[in-house]
Amino acid sequence: MNQEEFIRRFEYNPVSDLLGEGGFGRVYKAYDRYEHEYVALKIQSVDPHHPDIRLRNEVDKVQQHLHKNIARYKGCYTFTDYRGETDIAVMKYYPDGSLDKLMAKINLTSEQIYSILTEILEGVDYLHSVGIIHRDLKPQNVLIVEHGGQYSPLITDFGISKQLGDGESSAVSNSVLGGTRAYASPEQLKETTIRKNTDLWSFGVIAYQMLVGELPFNAGTLSPTSEEGRQEQFRQMMSGILPELLCHVPEPWQRLIRECLIVDNTKRLAHVSDCMEILNSKAVETTPHKNIQLDKATVLEHPTPQPVEPKQEQEYIPDSNSDSIHQPPKPADKKSKRNNWWWFLLLACIIGGLIWIVYEVSTLALETEPPYIVGDYYNENGKQGVVFEVWDGGRHGKIVSLDETQAAWDSRAEDGNSPRTYADSKSDGKANTDKIMSRSDSQYFDAFEWCRAKGSSWYLPAHNELQKIYNNKSTLNTALQKYGTTLNNQWYWTSTEYVDSEPEFCAWLVSVYGGYTYNGNKDYDYYVRAVSTF
Repeated sequence: MNQEEFIRRFEYNPVSDLLGEGGFGRVYKAYDRYEHEYVALKIQSVDPHHPDIRLRNEVDKVQQHLHKNIARYKGCYTFTDYRGETDIAVMKYYPDGSLDKLMAKINLTSEQIYSILTEILEGVDYLHSVGIIHRDLKPQNVLIVEHGGQYSPLITDFGISKQLGDGESSAVSNSVLGGTRAYASPEQLKETTIRKNTDLWSFGVIAYQMLVGELPFNAGTLSPTSEEGRQEQFRQMMSGILPELLCHVPEPWQRLIRECLIVDNTKRLAHVSDCMEILNSKAVETTPHKNIQLDKATVLEHPTPQPVEPKQEQEYIPDSNSDSIHQPPKPADKKSKRNNWWWFLLLACIIGGLIWIVYEVSTLALETEPPYIVGDYYNENGKQGVVFEVWDGGRHGKIVSLDETQAAWDSRAEDGNSPRTYADSKSDGKANTDKIMSRSDSQYFDAFEWCRAKGSSWYLPAHNELQKIYNNKSTLNTALQKYGTTLNNQWYWTSTEYVDSEPEFCAWLVSVYGGYTYNGNKDYDYYVRAVSTF
């Protein structure tokens, strides 16, 4: 299946159909026009520095194995453009989404939680049995299938999984840091040797989160995205001390979590079979109940201090047994108190001056702040659009129109009457458009005419300009959505003429689906967006 066939087959909106995204790609809900069903498309650009960590490898690994708790793919396609290779995998669409969405949506009973966790262990056990260490086990990478009120997990996203060779031991190199920080093991974060039980640490975090309702290690009062917040989370993890809330988790799950979250991976549970042995050591409570609700104030390491009653002032009584005569403390000099008022006045003046300075500085900063960034709405000089490129500190840039149309580059091309225009600039769409509109036969160039009808400063973007629009597609679509439109997942005309073979019939197109380029027949009706500078 080539790119055009793929685009015709799978339909989705890049804004409203985004299911999730991360460091290893984006996932979209799409409609398969051939099979008449919804699917999930996972799209990942291939990193040339790590060619072994790519989506196609993940698909190949999964397709070789079949297990009830491992998600499978329908297929994988690789397309190449000027930016490199892109892998696109197709899998069944699961309406219940991933485990993190399920936990946010409903309160699972203890029976449902135990069932999900046990099946996750079964899936991990199978992966380990075929020599795969997942390395990124987390709720976002566990899809959910619902049937008769029961939820079954499907482990997915093997983008950074490690395949053990035939003669390789369970300890392998951790040369590429993998895993989401909240669920990654200490050895992953320290980039030291990992074993299969790195997945058991991640499982322990998931189990704690499902049974307690929060993560065991966090940033405290700090921002979790700040360096200080990450250091605090790492400090808690490496301390080897687990939160006291774990005491409220019933056995044998409490013991299982404790032994999964041992910092030293040589002392941590080594195999899934060890986990199963703990679970089988005592019957698991299966009485259905809502998620455990804990009174956290009763288990905090440092209880909230109680308010202290103010001390009552006591009358001075001389100590008759003392060898010396004790005198009561002398009251403060009232005159000196009266003379201290000017200190308060000086302090008030200083504070007032500082407030004025801060106000003036902040006002100046606001006045000198760059007026536009990519994604801003522009409405000046009779022009409206969304900013997709800026320079000169944001005082100048380019905007793309709020609307679009479908039109031909040259409506005569089918009859072989399209002349060579030499509008071949890949970076200056206005020069291309001016060249076309100065021709005596400009009425046949429908796409250019539509753009120029907006005003003399509007034009059909050149090849590189349309590529910049594609590069900022997500930001632009967020802004365009406010006006009832988005960039369609289709081909868009550029103003750049194709100058290699048969130039009279072809001009450059750019796919807003994946940034691909293509030389298309000029008489075809593709999408058109106008561009202008400010």
